[in-house]
Amino acid sequence: MSFNSADAYFGRSDSNPPTTNAPSTELLETIRDAIQHESRKTGVLGRLALERDTELLEELLWSSKEVVWLVGGCVRRQWSFMKERDEIRTACWAYFEESKIQRVEALRNTRDSSALLDGLLEQPSQSVFGPYGDALRGSYNTMSKGIGTTNSDAPCDLPAQTLVRAICVVFRTSIRIYCDDGSDFFTHIPFLSRHAWPIHPFGLAIEEEHVPELYPWAFSTSDYAPILYALAHPLQPVTPFGLAHSIIQTSRGQPLIFQEEHRFPNKDMGKLHVIKPGEHVIFVDDYASTPFQLIMTVDTRLQMVHSYTYAISSPKNECSPTDILRRSREASVVPPNLTDIIKPPTNHESIGLPSRWLMEHTPVPQGWREPMLPNIEVDRETNDAQSVLVTPLLEFPDDGDEEVFIEPIYWLQRLNSIHVGNEVMKDWSDIRVIPFGGSPGQHIAGCYAVFFPRATSYRLLQVSWLSAIPLIPTSSLQAIFDAPQIPALSITRIRALSGDRYDLLILNLDHSLTLVSASQSLHLGLKWGPKSTIVPFVQATDVSGEIHENLVKPIEFLGVYGHHVTIKIEDGTVHPVYFNFQSNNLLVQEIVATLRFALSSPDFDCLLRRYLALWSSRSMSRVPSVELECLWTALCDLLGSDHPFVATNTPKGHNFYALSNTKSHLRFSYDNILSSFKLPLDRSVSGEGSVSSQIVAPVILALHLLGQSIMIDTTRTSDLRSLVPVIIRLSRDSASEWSDYWYRICPDEGEAWTRSDRVINSHPHLPILPPDIFQHCHFGTRWIQLSAIPSLFQLETSSSHTKPSSCRLLDDLVDFFSLIRDDPNSRELGKSEALAHLMVQRDWNLKQLEKLPLALKIPIKEALRLLQNGPRLSYPAATYKLIDRSDLYYLVSEVPPRPIEPSIREDNSPSTVGRFVRNANQIVTGQVGRDGYFGLLPNNAFTEIKWTDDRRLEEVQLMLQSSRIPVIKIQYTLPPNESDKEHAALVLRISERTLSLPPGRALFTYGCLSEASADAYVIPRMELAVRIMPLNAVMVLEEAKLTTETKNWAEFHNGVAAGLRLSPHSTMIESSWIQFAKPSELTAEHAGFLFGLGLNGHLKHVDTWNTFSYLSPKHDQTSMAMLLGLAASNVGSSSHYITRLIAVHTPALLPIRTVDINVSLLTQSAGLVAMGLVFLGTGDRRLADIALREIAREDIMVPTHGSDNREAYTVSAALAFGMIMVGRGSRLQSPADSHWVDRLRLLIHGERKLSKSSLPKNFDLNITAPGACMALAMLYLKSGRRDIADIVSVPTTRVALNTVPPNLLLLRTLAKCLILWDDIYPSLDWVNAKYMPMKPHDVDNPNDVFTSNALDLASYNVIAGACLALALKYAGSASADAWAVVVNFYDVLIRGVYANARTYEHSIRRQATRDAINVLSCAMAMIMAGSGHVDCLQRLRYAHGKYSTPNKFGMHMANHMAMGLLFLGGGRYTLGTSNAAICALLAAFYPRFPLFGYDNRFHLQALRHLWVLAVEPRCLITRDVESQKIILLPIKIRVLDVEQRHGNLQFFAPTLTPDVDTIRSLRVDNPRYWPIFLNFDAFPRLRYSFIQNQTLWVKRRRSNLGFFEDPYQTRSTFLRSSGGATGDIVCLDTPEILDENEQSSRDFSEFMASFTDDASIAAFAERLCIDITREKGQNHANKSQRHERAWVAYCQASLMDCFSGDKPSLLGAYMDLYVMRVQSPEDSDTLGTSLTRLSSLQSWYKETAITRNSLLRGHMLSSVLGAGAWKVDTLRDDPEFMLCLRTYVNGRGVPEGTTGSDRARRRQLAFFLSQTKTPSASMLMALRKLYVTTVGGGKGKSRPPDALRSALMMVMKETVSKTLGVEWQWQAIRDVIVCWREE
Repeated sequence: MSFNSADAYFGRSDSNPPTTNAPSTELLETIRDAIQHESRKTGVLGRLALERDTELLEELLWSSKEVVWLVGGCVRRQWSFMKERDEIRTACWAYFEESKIQRVEALRNTRDSSALLDGLLEQPSQSVFGPYGDALRGSYNTMSKGIGTTNSDAPCDLPAQTLVRAICVVFRTSIRIYCDDGSDFFTHIPFLSRHAWPIHPFGLAIEEEHVPELYPWAFSTSDYAPILYALAHPLQPVTPFGLAHSIIQTSRGQPLIFQEEHRFPNKDMGKLHVIKPGEHVIFVDDYASTPFQLIMTVDTRLQMVHSYTYAISSPKNECSPTDILRRSREASVVPPNLTDIIKPPTNHESIGLPSRWLMEHTPVPQGWREPMLPNIEVDRETNDAQSVLVTPLLEFPDDGDEEVFIEPIYWLQRLNSIHVGNEVMKDWSDIRVIPFGGSPGQHIAGCYAVFFPRATSYRLLQVSWLSAIPLIPTSSLQAIFDAPQIPALSITRIRALSGDRYDLLILNLDHSLTLVSASQSLHLGLKWGPKSTIVPFVQATDVSGEIHENLVKPIEFLGVYGHHVTIKIEDGTVHPVYFNFQSNNLLVQEIVATLRFALSSPDFDCLLRRYLALWSSRSMSRVPSVELECLWTALCDLLGSDHPFVATNTPKGHNFYALSNTKSHLRFSYDNILSSFKLPLDRSVSGEGSVSSQIVAPVILALHLLGQSIMIDTTRTSDLRSLVPVIIRLSRDSASEWSDYWYRICPDEGEAWTRSDRVINSHPHLPILPPDIFQHCHFGTRWIQLSAIPSLFQLETSSSHTKPSSCRLLDDLVDFFSLIRDDPNSRELGKSEALAHLMVQRDWNLKQLEKLPLALKIPIKEALRLLQNGPRLSYPAATYKLIDRSDLYYLVSEVPPRPIEPSIREDNSPSTVGRFVRNANQIVTGQVGRDGYFGLLPNNAFTEIKWTDDRRLEEVQLMLQSSRIPVIKIQYTLPPNESDKEHAALVLRISERTLSLPPGRALFTYGCLSEASADAYVIPRMELAVRIMPLNAVMVLEEAKLTTETKNWAEFHNGVAAGLRLSPHSTMIESSWIQFAKPSELTAEHAGFLFGLGLNGHLKHVDTWNTFSYLSPKHDQTSMAMLLGLAASNVGSSSHYITRLIAVHTPALLPIRTVDINVSLLTQSAGLVAMGLVFLGTGDRRLADIALREIAREDIMVPTHGSDNREAYTVSAALAFGMIMVGRGSRLQSPADSHWVDRLRLLIHGERKLSKSSLPKNFDLNITAPGACMALAMLYLKSGRRDIADIVSVPTTRVALNTVPPNLLLLRTLAKCLILWDDIYPSLDWVNAKYMPMKPHDVDNPNDVFTSNALDLASYNVIAGACLALALKYAGSASADAWAVVVNFYDVLIRGVYANARTYEHSIRRQATRDAINVLSCAMAMIMAGSGHVDCLQRLRYAHGKYSTPNKFGMHMANHMAMGLLFLGGGRYTLGTSNAAICALLAAFYPRFPLFGYDNRFHLQALRHLWVLAVEPRCLITRDVESQKIILLPIKIRVLDVEQRHGNLQFFAPTLTPDVDTIRSLRVDNPRYWPIFLNFDAFPRLRYSFIQNQTLWVKRRRSNLGFFEDPYQTRSTFLRSSGGATGDIVCLDTPEILDENEQSSRDFSEFMASFTDDASIAAFAERLCIDITREKGQNHANKSQRHERAWVAYCQASLMDCFSGDKPSLLGAYMDLYVMRVQSPEDSDTLGTSLTRLSSLQSWYKETAITRNSLLRGHMLSSVLGAGAWKVDTLRDDPEFMLCLRTYVNGRGVPEGTTGSDRARRRQLAFFLSQTKTPSASMLMALRKLYVTTVGGGKGKSRPPDALRSALMMVMKETVSKTLGVEWQWQAIRDVIVCWREE
């Protein structure tokens, strides 16, 4: 930890004393002293450091009473336990299963074990909350076997196993656990703890502190008590570690645990063996995902050290919290694939088991059993195999009580033991065990060093795998101690030579250092470096002697972190020493890793020591050239070769020396002009020494393979140029073909062409022609892998059992192209799938693929392109990124992308000064934007795309806005004395309408804010003034006409609307945020705000003290808001905490129901509904019975003062009963259930068929019947029980109708329809059948005089009830049939709403019609919820404009709620039809709307907002995966209707979708976008992902624009035609044929910018696709300008072709092809190689015969190759080049030169040789001898020379073709013969 961070935290230093008297603890003082390098007595008991990938050090420090967690030197968290009696023993990190923690957290609220078991055993057939509600509550479990399931053996009701990290503070008798997810636990342990360690894969190992003298009476039994326990879960009891006879690890992760008495695994686990109390744990392996973990103990009685391995038992046997409640254990089950596998070999067996023993039930050989050793011989050889179990296994006495026995979760196996003696045991606690990376090998598992400080020595322990048992990839372990003890003063581990493996650093007795790493052992020394630092060096005898000066003598290791070791030296001072011998140069690392396969172990060790010694002598310089020079020098010394680079007469301190070692110097050294400049230092090649070593052949092959690996990475050209000179130097004397191969790749190596003594390779194992990766990939030529070199040359290397990492790229390509070159008759799609899966397994991606050369990446892309159009959804997620289908990646990824809220502002407007000023003013003044101030829907991309055709959204927003002054235009004039009264009445009516706006606005703006910004705090004001036109006068409502209750309830609804604007998915709202918004005095407005937050689930984590601060003042609205809000946030959770809060405000839940709690009846009503919400769908019979009794509560049956809300209370009780027991009536069969039915029948009809003792004495049928109807309907919801439905049947006679109130007929009809759910049918006949039995009624003439009787009133209510039931069934479905039925009756009944009431009967009829219209308005909006249906909006808008006297507050409220429901959440949400949704809709749209703003007589107004619980986010939003923008897109959805019939629906997204349970598949089939087909039945996880995130990511084809930008598809790149070169594909083949008079399109860059947001593509079109010469008006161009115009035309054609073919990644390839076409050989050293590879690619295309459109056009490749052939012909006309060629083919080499012309000749020669496929100089010399001999003999016999030469040319061509496998061109053969003849 740095000094600054500590000073900032502690707030004090020596120079700046603290300004406050803050208490300082002992631990913090110790940390401060350590930072300030002060030495005092420390109080720190322990320190634990953890290195993270982010290079931040995490530390845990603890004292006896305090723990501090530091990250990167900063204090992250601090715990103080000053009040604890126990002291801290230790602290550590551990991991626990997250799924179990979440399940246990859910079980914390359930105290009743029987209720818990009932809930576990009873699995309802249908979810109460529906799929969206379950997903929100985290219990949607239908995707257990879908895509992305990582644990196939996990139970179907659990997600994939994930771990959560925790900090564990261990006390003597307890443990406190603090998880990273915020949960914390307190666990008691029934013994005294000594220490604790984290164990793998999860849990904590705890060692008991055994103190037998404290319990003398128990000493006889303590000898059998375990000392090591495991805590697998914070809420599980600790279990002892069992001691097994043998443990076998399997590939499935389920170990086989063998007891000695059984030959079958996992049998008789109840007989527990443990390690005895005499042992003490001294070491537990660090937490890591390795195949094995080690524990080491010290036995003080026997004076021995034991080593154990441990494993967790099968997950099927683990004990979960629910299993503990059940108190039952299930028998272990052998894995199916390992059934009947019998006992494994003991530790001394090193051979595999016979297969007969594995598959048959045969007796186990006696030799397999480990004999019990009752007598211990201490003097015996500890390395003997029989000493693995030198002490008998102690067995617990079996008391026969199985119930108290807890089966172990973790099991130990003793591996080996050693005797250490009495002297070492005196300080056994100082014994340290250090793991490190030991000798590599196939069976080596790990190495450990056991250090004994008292004996100043250590022992090495090597753990290895036994030979693998058949059918089991990994087997059991064995451990072997080295026999001699190695003396040492101290040891530690450090990552010095490898970043992924620890090395052992040893301080010897002579104070020297030894570093042990794998098979290397390096002798190190310390010396003083600059600035009084100590630096290490590698000791070597042949390096300059300066390193032996100023040696430092270490005496002790004090600590280690990373590469730093804190060492105490001889003078007592402490210094950090940096041990890092790892090269930062990737090339050096790869060379070292490659040579490990080419050199024997002694030779490689010698090379490494020599290299490190040379590098140490150069002060470990990190300059790449210095590291390479040291490595090459060491290699050349080993091989006996001359050094490739030696600097002479060059002062190292000179600036030119530093510049010459930079990459820039190497890069510019290949420039034709800069190459003529020379450095002032002379870098020359020393000598002409030869390589005489016999080990050079494998080194050449290894370096050649490394060069091939670097060559196929286009980003590592500089590394290749640094490697090639060494390959040439090593191969020039023994394998000239290999050196000539590299000559042609890097022709700028001047020395390469000067050799004249060339011989053909004669090494038996080295091929004549070097392997070429391009030829192998394209044509399958011979290839040698790096890992095959040791066996090929019979070498014993140190990498015999390791995989090569330096040439992994080559191995991958070999495997890839082996699939591509597979059987041509096999299916291409199958080969492409196999290739894609293999590439994913090898961790390949598009970025890595683009680094390949053109000739290699094109075949791979061609194969992957087959999968791009229609890939399966069963591929691994990474496959879709590999095939460039990132849209599918987001759909099937196991970790889906973070949901992008639809309400996120996508404002792309530029930032201006005025905009910054406005934002600053808002921050300073506390003001917010217009949307927040008025409570409006924010403008964003979703609303612009969704409602782009008209302004209906703006119109609704204007109507529901309550903060603006409404404008009313009066169409008539009145006398002045009467106009004031009329204006006042008008203002009152308009104010009533304004006060009813917030409930509708709450629906309209629901969930539109995803961030808790300043807008979220603002509650828009209620404007009660009216502007009257044409007077332009503003009239304000008189305060006397507005009662306080009316104003309070209006403000309450206004606050709810403001709270519901916050999205339920927002994670920024916490308890502190809510408390910050709390006003000084509680108001109805803030109460509504709290209720809105609670409805969206944001009160779930509110602090307890904050809750009481709201409930204590007994503010009615605030109390109701908190009770209902907390219940809505914890709906269906059965939370006891919320229940206790409700009970305080609900007398029915108190033991004494008559107690006066001073709570209003409305608050009690809210408490009942809150109870129903908390226990929604749980079926709690006790609470349901309480709610049922409250329907007929006796003290409210008698009308008294203050009991005006009696019916609201009974309805609330009925709703609470129905919520608890919703839908459970179909399963009620007991007599108690029949009692409920009889009681409800009594409350509805008043029939007394029960005993008098069970009936309420006095009740009002008019008060109890409405609630009882709702309770019965919810109890038997969707049950189809016709006997129950008959209870609420509508009377069919006039006499019976006179006994039933008309409004009750509506509820009866509604209840009957809900019970007979399946009978609801969207037709007029079905609705007519509900009221036609009462009387024939002509609905077309509602104004008839006969409609004023009771039959007419009954008809209106029955129609309204039936339509409401119809709307509930088809809620959110946008069903045209259901809509037509409801709107038909709405249009008929609306005629009587505004009719003048001439008589009293007409007034009654009109009021009944208005009540029915209220219900029908809501029913219309329910069906079309979120759709914004225009026809429905027209009717509601007309009703909104009617503000005359007959329209009361309730009618305005219903109309505005319907309007908001029609645009629910701005079109993002709709309604569901689950049981919970129906309960919420019944409570919110209860068909008795208030008459006035303060009316709560029939229904509690706060319940009008419970519709939130029925909301489902079913809006499918399509987003472009590249631009992240919402787009318009047609989609096809296949659904399954109620009658199990499939149908296809077409939508234009963004759109609302059908119920997710009915969706079977979703398809995107449009030519503008890549196709997508989502089959939800085949892949259930896709359905779950769709529920979690309603975003469909799509990928646009780059040749098309979206529907919003191009509605009629007239701007496609296919249709782009300007009559010129723009987009002309001919330019790609022959760009030079461009007509000079043709004009280039000037708007090309703007045109292409509309197709992509890629800045690089836009810059390419803007900079390279514009003809500047034409812009300047130069019509007649010279030669350079013609080339410029050809280049511009080629760039335009390339870009158009790439976009038309949807292959923009090939734009760089098109540019490379153009460079190959126009570049001259002398200007590039890679042109010849590039054209050769391109020719190989063309041949591959011809052999493959691709029928589809290929990525690269064949004519374009032929054109480029033709240009290369023309350049070859041009060289033949150059006399100077022909002279250079003659010198080469005659074996004289090429004269070396440093001028630009010499370098150009070398490049031309390399180009000519590679293009003509001319063999190497050594082969040419052999052919020349043949030619001279044959031609000379032919002349002697007078044979025609021409005929002889033709025959020789044929022989030469066939010889080269058979030997080298290349086709030597005829013209090149003639050129060579001409050169021979001219000699």
